[in-house]
Amino acid sequence: MKQFCSIWLVIFFAYRLCAQNTASKESLLYLFQKDSVAEIENIINTAKQISVTDSSAAFKLLRTAAIKANAQKIFYLEAEAYFEAGTINYTYKNYDRSINAYTRARNVFQKIGAVEQEALSFIYMARSQYYRGNYTLAAQNLNTAIEKGRAVKSKLVEAEADEYLGLLYNFFQDFNAGISFSEKSLEMKKIIGDEIGYIRVANMLSDMCYDAQKFDSAFYYAHIALQSAEKKNLATDVYMARFSMAASLIRLKKLNAAEDEINLLHKDSLQSDINFLIRYYVLKANYCLAKTDKKNSAAYYDTALNIAGKNLYPASRLFIYKNMAESYYTVSDFKTAYDYYKKYNRQLSDIYSGENVLRIAKMEGIVHNKLSENEIKYLNKENEVKQLQLLRETEMRRNLTKENLLKDSILQKEKLLSNAMIKENELHKTKLENEKKLGTALKRENTLQLSKLDSEKKLRLTLIIGLSISLALATIIFYQYRRQKNKNTIIKKQSDELQTLMKEIHHRVKNNMQIVSSLLDLQSFSIEDSRASEAVKESRNRVQSMALIHQNLYNEGNIKGIQMQDYIQNLAQNLFDSYNIQKDKIKLITDIEKLNLDVDTVIPIGLIVNELVSNSLKYAFNEKGFGEVCVELKKINNELILKVHDNGKGFAEDWDKHAKHSFGYKLIKAFAQKLKAKLDIYNNNGACFVMRITKFRLA
Repeated sequence: MKQFCSIWLVIFFAYRLCAQNTASKESLLYLFQKDSVAEIENIINTAKQISVTDSSAAFKLLRTAAIKANAQKIFYLEAEAYFEAGTINYTYKNYDRSINAYTRARNVFQKIGAVEQEALSFIYMARSQYYRGNYTLAAQNLNTAIEKGRAVKSKLVEAEADEYLGLLYNFFQDFNAGISFSEKSLEMKKIIGDEIGYIRVANMLSDMCYDAQKFDSAFYYAHIALQSAEKKNLATDVYMARFSMAASLIRLKKLNAAEDEINLLHKDSLQSDINFLIRYYVLKANYCLAKTDKKNSAAYYDTALNIAGKNLYPASRLFIYKNMAESYYTVSDFKTAYDYYKKYNRQLSDIYSGENVLRIAKMEGIVHNKLSENEIKYLNKENEVKQLQLLRETEMRRNLTKENLLKDSILQKEKLLSNAMIKENELHKTKLENEKKLGTALKRENTLQLSKLDSEKKLRLTLIIGLSISLALATIIFYQYRRQKNKNTIIKKQSDELQTLMKEIHHRVKNNMQIVSSLLDLQSFSIEDSRASEAVKESRNRVQSMALIHQNLYNEGNIKGIQMQDYIQNLAQNLFDSYNIQKDKIKLITDIEKLNLDVDTVIPIGLIVNELVSNSLKYAFNEKGFGEVCVELKKINNELILKVHDNGKGFAEDWDKHAKHSFGYKLIKAFAQKLKAKLDIYNNNGACFVMRITKFRLA
């Protein structure tokens, strides 16, 4: 019995050990794969960022990402790398390489069962095939994408596929089918919130409706594209929408509205894009022709054709000829319209190996009355030949399509066989690598368990210490906050008290100066000597000018600055009252800028203004008895310009000899030095005094 129990204990402990080893192994593999995913995703993101400036480096990074993802069996990242390579190649118009990359992405997505991504790969393959000119394969791939998208009910796939199917049908001149698919795509893009795609399809729909002669619908879709593009600030789409709106308005005979839209298109802004520049000149030509200005219209068409060149932009020449034919047809110039329709169809034949026979036939029916019978017979025969050529080209296209499909199927089988061989070799390699990793993992398991326990202990200790420090810091911060708040309250209280004290000081100084002024005024009445009495009166005026400063400081509540408009106005008015000047004889004119100056600047300026205005009132108008005294103060650049002038008799020729001994002149010179000012004194229809002050302070 004891032996039996011992055996069971051995089996139990062996089972527990195996279970622990399995769990640790799975945990290590998960961590390893997680790090690999992050690394590969980082490589793909880096490739996206540098693709704008260095496509070669971007492709190398994407190739590295695909190889690493494949080696580590992270297949969805392998597919993402190929998909991004296809997108970059498409951006640089490398359509063959783009198709190859999307094919690889599609194969991997198909392998891992990512149906929506597989369908999107089909769509973008079709897009590149369309621009490469392989329209049959493009249509087949789009149909495949739609079937797969419907299977998983993917609105994104349906919206993208409908967009490019609409483009294909429009290319084959089946405008109604193209418009139908594009309208479905527009509705789906609105539902899924693809704003950029919504704007793109709306602009595309506008062009399709225009080609189908549905100009109201063309204007409508261009208008909604414009509104959405302006919200997203997409300049290219805004220009596209404005082109379509203007073109539609011309066909609708709304020429004033069309002119407004054309004026919003600036030719200089379109220089960087040849297609936009061509469309601009064609639009201007259509507008001029609609206004029967054939001379300017022909000049604009010629400019557009010269830009397109004969072989450089054949699709652009096709666009120009089509617009010329339709525009001349609209103004009933059927002969010219027919000539350009022939050029349009000849250009179409050069590009796509086919002729637009129906359009030519329609034009022949319109102009047949103006052509001779021989010309009509000749043109009918020419149409029959073209129809036979078109049938033969259609048959050749079908044969080429079958041949391409057969080649594609053989190539796909070869690729599948090659992929199978590669996968088999990779499986053998991965098995060996997994066995090595498993052995290494088992050896490190005990070490990892011990290190994990140690790290957990350290983490707990760190958290406790961190929480303690955080609590202590929070307490200190709260204490400092309360302390600072109390200090701020005390400082505010002291500031308010100081301001009240300063106002009281200014009030008392004003009162004291008012008393001094009154005393000087009383004293002047008791002095018999006229010169002494005049000197006392002048001193009283000077004291009064300083008293006004303190009065303004007290009344305005600003203890540092003086509003110069009110101050100078009051000062001059006091002087007028002091000298008993009647308002109807001598007028006071002031032009004072709204300046708030510091007290130390205002005091000398006030005394200077006092001296100059007093001088004008006393000496300028002895003979006339009436006139004007003007005071100006302005800040120009970094100078204060003080100007006092009158229209009296002006300065005597030798005024400077007597002025040197004048107390007022000495006072002005002293204050000018203090303010670092330049003095200009001259006659200009009266005495004129200008002071340019450089040392001043704004309050």
